[in-house]
Amino acid sequence: MSKSRFLLALLFVSLSFVLMPVAAKAEMWDVPVGPGESFRWVFVTSETSEQAWGDIPIISYYNSVVNFVAAEADTPITGVAGISSIAEIDWTAIASTIRTDAIDNVGVSSSGIYTPVGTLVANGTSDLFDTTLETPIDITETGTTVNTLVWTGSSYDGTGMPYYALGGDTAMVGRSSATDVTWISCELVRTGTERPLYAISEELTVVPCPAALILGATGLLSSSVGLKRWSRKH
Repeated sequence: MSKSRFLLALLFVSLSFVLMPVAAKAEMWDVPVGPGESFRWVFVTSETSEQAWGDIPIISYYNSVVNFVAAEADTPITGVAGISSIAEIDWTAIASTIRTDAIDNVGVSSSGIYTPVGTLVANGTSDLFDTTLETPIDITETGTTVNTLVWTGSSYDGTGMPYYALGGDTAMVGRSSATDVTWISCELVRTGTERPLYAISEELTVVPCPAALILGATGLLSSSVGLKRWSRKH
């Protein structure tokens, strides 16, 4: 084999390792987008909360519940800039109270929203609060798939009117297995029962330079140096 052909062959092998695709099946809390891109995670809590009313009809109560659930799980994650555990993420409840609408609590964002196993739920806030989801929000923070009623206090568009917002004697619930409007607005349930909540993360950014690319570039550099040495000897 000529030197030029050997060089091309070695470079091709090295590049194939750098460009090799990742496994198709995502693991729990794998980042679902590319380097430098932003996204949000969403899950349904494994723990339940009583629909608060009377003294605590405020959204901060529900936000504290979903943050407590994430903190209790404290699952390590990699690939998110500045964050190493789901406990370090700021989570908010997809819920409406008499004083606050879910769409305002969640905040405006165009970043894709994904379950903990990497399936796309919606392409941003406006897509979340239209008539359908891409996939149901039925994965808990521990990876369990559930089909359950969830406190939302909301209509399909993320608003909550007094007669079905959280904080009254009855409130709206959604169905975690649904992808139509019933994911958030399914039926009215009286106060006194415990249900889980939907939790959505702050906007997260994937680290801009994955370790795999660094290793690949190092490998190419080593190959190049090795070829130069090989050429000198031959």
